[in-house]
Amino acid sequence: MSPFPVCTRWAVPKNTGNTMTYPNIAATRCQSFMGRVLVQASSYVPNLDRPYLVKGLLLAGQVSLLVGPPNTGKSSVIACLAAHMSMGHAISGIPVRRTAILYIAAEDPQGIAERAYGYLRSPVANISEFFIHGEGINLTDDAEMAACRAEAVRLFSGTDAPRRLIVIDTLNLCIGDGDENSSRDMSRVVGHAQRLAHETGAHVMIIHHTGASDAGRPRGSTAMQGNADTILVLRKADGQEGGQLVLLTQEKQRSMAKGKPLAFEIGSYEIGQDEDGDTVTVPIARPAMLSSSQLARATESRKLKGESQSREAEVLRVLRALHAADGGKYHEARDVGARVGEAFESVRNNADSLRKAVRRALDSLVSEKEVEHSGSNTFRAVPLDAATNNDAQLPLG
Repeated sequence: MSPFPVCTRWAVPKNTGNTMTYPNIAATRCQSFMGRVLVQASSYVPNLDRPYLVKGLLLAGQVSLLVGPPNTGKSSVIACLAAHMSMGHAISGIPVRRTAILYIAAEDPQGIAERAYGYLRSPVANISEFFIHGEGINLTDDAEMAACRAEAVRLFSGTDAPRRLIVIDTLNLCIGDGDENSSRDMSRVVGHAQRLAHETGAHVMIIHHTGASDAGRPRGSTAMQGNADTILVLRKADGQEGGQLVLLTQEKQRSMAKGKPLAFEIGSYEIGQDEDGDTVTVPIARPAMLSSSQLARATESRKLKGESQSREAEVLRVLRALHAADGGKYHEARDVGARVGEAFESVRNNADSLRKAVRRALDSLVSEKEVEHSGSNTFRAVPLDAATNNDAQLPLG
């Protein structure tokens, strides 16, 4: 619910979905703009009891991206989180609200059920609400998403858990013929996810892969990063020879401070024996506790990844602005470096360090197909539809 009480003089009819509420504001103070009630900032009352699913991690009504490289245990970790949430069980001591789960498993529905199996043997799981849909949806299709929203509202109306979660696994199987490198397509995807979250009151989590050159950012268009409320990245813990310990780090939180990484141990769970008498196991992720040294390494790694992402975004901003100004000419790396802003402040006074930092960002953007390389050490932004390339209108810094 909005933190503003209803101002009946200007409120838009409820069936439009645009009603705002205001606390203790006289009707004479209410103003409207283009048919909507304006928020009086001085009357805002912060909500101290934010509707979390997992405290400090996921909030109701928001959209998150959970990303990671292949074979890091994404499915096992997500199944672990969803199972705990469906039962209202804390994760590594972090409070969890009991949650109704709709898991759209376009990639491997049986695999998700298997990875949750070890947790859902608990007696309390008999009354948990954890539903798996074994087909994908098309997040770029308006008609299909309208039907999806209606079905989700219908499903959740029959559940009694106080929170709701919709998992969409994975992005590339739920965009039809859309292109994950297209700013327009990915803005549409996140827009539909936001509307799904708004109309159902659920948290919507989209599962995706990281880029080949940067395991700290989602693969494809940066529109996803900019529009999502929360970005979670799953990585193997540093110094793990067998790679069994993975860390879930919070790379972005729009509405709250980023918390400490969550650790999980990827292992197996025995479910019985087959007809030959051999033991049968399924994958499982178990919450684990980090030592102080592991936590320190994870924090430093996240800091370095954040710096890399900021610099790539700044270089892309400059190239898009140049593209808008000159119609798509190629530019030398030194020309880009002369225009970059605060993301490069720490190396600005050292010409060699600045040159190397700009080049690293350019190389990463080329591998992510956000930037084109001419082959003669010149670069330009990948041409985007002018209607979706708002970044190109930014000043050159």
